[in-house]
Amino acid sequence: MVDDGILSNGERAAVNFQRSNNTTVNQNARYAGSVAGGILLQRGTNFFLATNTPNLDGQVIGTPSFASTPVCILAGTLLATPSGDRAIESLKPGDQIITADGVMAVRFISRTCHTPESLEEIDSMPILIKQDALGNGLPCRDLYVSPDHAVLVDGHLLHASVLVNGHSIVQTTNKDWRDRDLLTYLNVELEVHAVIKAEGLDVESYIDNRPRSDWDNYVAYLSLYGKDEQPIQELPLPRIKFKRQMPTSIQAKLAAAKPEAIAL
Repeated sequence: MVDDGILSNGERAAVNFQRSNNTTVNQNARYAGSVAGGILLQRGTNFFLATNTPNLDGQVIGTPSFASTPVCILAGTLLATPSGDRAIESLKPGDQIITADGVMAVRFISRTCHTPESLEEIDSMPILIKQDALGNGLPCRDLYVSPDHAVLVDGHLLHASVLVNGHSIVQTTNKDWRDRDLLTYLNVELEVHAVIKAEGLDVESYIDNRPRSDWDNYVAYLSLYGKDEQPIQELPLPRIKFKRQMPTSIQAKLAAAKPEAIAL
């Protein structure tokens, strides 16, 4: 539990409950989302509402807002810019970034922080694409992305989870991050959905199939752009979410690129 005043999905929280007889109970739980007037907490498979509003028995209080599965790039990743590679977390609105269609200005850098435990529970632990896993020196350094973040291969957007082979491309586990309380996922929003370079590898920029309201820094986004969120047109490229969808030509290309590593 990090005492920074901000609750991230899955983060542990200490809660004081006041009973009707004015006695109090102290319990630890995990933050699971929010509703109007309170927050949702989870203990095991049970969910309950923490609120300062009394006498809510039997009342409908609204629809819970749960964080969705993140589609992002892990903090520390180097992205290609006209001035050289820069860590994704160092970029800010207005900075320029290299895309497959030329140089574009960053609109926003989204940020969500998660405990390793919470990511493991929703199968969103980072995928590690090891240096040179795809051949030709790509990526040029170990690359960590979320399972649903897409990598461009032969004109197809392949979710990183599709590339997992148990050797050079693996999904990390909670044990791999035992020295980290929180993992920070970030993403680059441009005016359009585009292909950018992360550790030299072609990956996608932000596409709004996950709500911006899940971002930890959504308030900063609202201060810049308000709630008038224009939809982003997705790249007209086939998206591969499951291994069974992968064309045999791409399987062969990946195997030829790194035959000792790629075993799809």
